[in-house]
Amino acid sequence: MGSVLGKQGKSRELSTLEKKMVNAMKERRASGKSSLKSFNSIIMKFATIDKTFEDVRESFRKFGTYI
Repeated sequence: MGSVLGKQGKSRELSTLEKKMVNAMKERRASGKSSLKSFNSIIMKFATIDKTFEDVRESFRKFGTYI
């Protein structure tokens, strides 16, 4: 995560806050404690999520009505 690119590929120097943020992200990544999941792992769960919502809808159809 080096410099921020602007127009025509020219880079600018990072501010003090940006440098601290970059260092904190690097340390967190190196420690392995990232709570972020890959986009693919989230997408792979869509089928399970859809089935679960369908089960909930079916329960409402069977036992009650929508509020």
